[in-house]
Amino acid sequence: MSSLAKGWAGGVLCQQVSSVELGSINESAPEAIGVRRKRFVMIGIVAIAAPLLALWSAREAPPPDDAEEPPGTQIVVQWLDDSAPNSSARADPLLDLLHTRSQDLYVVDSFDLGGGTMNLFLYAADPDSAVRRVIQLFDDGLLPKGMRIGVADSQNGGPAERTYHAVYPAGFNDFRLIYPSENARRNAGQ
Repeated sequence: MSSLAKGWAGGVLCQQVSSVELGSINESAPEAIGVRRKRFVMIGIVAIAAPLLALWSAREAPPPDDAEEPPGTQIVVQWLDDSAPNSSARADPLLDLLHTRSQDLYVVDSFDLGGGTMNLFLYAADPDSAVRRVIQLFDDGLLPKGMRIGVADSQNGGPAERTYHAVYPAGFNDFRLIYPSENARRNAGQ
C-alpha cells in the first residue's frame, strides 16, 4: 500500500470513528446538552469574574496629597527674582542640581515663584548638615549669586503659620518668604 493510500485509509477510519461518536452523543442528547450548558455557564462565570477580580485586586492606593510635606525641617534656599509665577525655567535646573548633589542630606521638594522671590524648599532630618552642603555647592560656584537660606523654626503648623530664621549669608537676619518692596528697589536700580 502506498503512503497516499495509507493516509487516505487513515482519514476514512477517523471519519468513521467520529460518526460513531456523534451517533452515541446524539442518542443521549439531553445529557450532552446539560453537560454543555454547565460547561458554558462555568466558562461564562470565569470569563466575567476573572477580569473583575483582576480590576478589584489591582486597585491602587490613593495618590499622595500634594499638600503633604516630606518629613524633617523645612529649609528654604532663596534668591530675589521677578520671574513670572508660572515659569520654572530658572528653578528646574537648580532643583535638579540640588537633588543630584544632596548626598542624601536633604530631600528636594518644590519651588515657589512670586512676591519678588524664588524659593526652593528642602527638608532634612539634620538641617545643619543640609545647610552646610548647600553652602558648599554655592562656594563651589554651582549656585547663583545672591543666595539666602532660611530654616523653619518648627515642623508644626502649616506654611502660613511657619516662621524662619536666617542662616545664610552671615549677618543676614530678616528671612521672609517674600520681599516685594526690596526686590522692586533692586530692579529700579536704587
